[in-house]
Amino acid sequence: MFAPATIQAVLNQTTTPQQQRLAYGALAITSTIWGSTWVVSKLGVQHTHGLQVSFIRQFIAGSIFLLYFLVFKKEKLPKKQQFAWLFMMSVIMFVFANAISTWSIQYIPSGLGALIGALYPLSVAIIQMLFLKYKPSWLTMVGLLLGFAGVGFVLYENAFHQQPKGYVLGVLLALFAMLSWSVGTIFLSRNKFQINPYYATGWQMVMSSVMVACIAYGTGVTQPFNSIAVNTWWAIAYLVT
Repeated sequence: MFAPATIQAVLNQTTTPQQQRLAYGALAITSTIWGSTWVVSKLGVQHTHGLQVSFIRQFIAGSIFLLYFLVFKKEKLPKKQQFAWLFMMSVIMFVFANAISTWSIQYIPSGLGALIGALYPLSVAIIQMLFLKYKPSWLTMVGLLLGFAGVGFVLYENAFHQQPKGYVLGVLLALFAMLSWSVGTIFLSRNKFQINPYYATGWQMVMSSVMVACIAYGTGVTQPFNSIAVNTWWAIAYLVT
């Protein structure tokens, strides 16, 4: 989830028109597939805690990235400063954002989770306005108003219906995850380290999987791997790909 930001990092590094076209094509495809990940994640967390689903997915996907870049592309290990940056980004993007958002949809519909997650470009603009002296155009302001009005309408409409236990917690978790991804996206756009964004993602996912696993096991929300439902493994396989 929130995958389009990774493609945005590639866009920031492209220079030629052909590279830009390819990157925007990848962004369009990724954004389309991105919407389906919320539905699949909802299926995955029906019988297994979201944190466990998250760290399994992150470890598998991150290991595949690292195996490809280290073995086949012969990439060098990141330097000390790069590792420090990768660790910080792994906490923001994959512990605070990805893992928490996966946890949140245990309590809220996948559609609402996707809607809240889709607010991250708007929150990026607001954060930049408040702290980075960004002056948005009138079209951006209209987009901000429409985006938040849409989410406000959905939340207001649902407020008068009987909600399942943990609904408010789920909304708060989803908002926290979205804001974390927004902050991470701003950091990515200002990244000065010359490192392949997909290689960096691999390191971030592996590091975050260890941290999320420690949290999950420490809080006792995990279950034995051999008791995880087949549907959950299928969901994880889809999310990894």
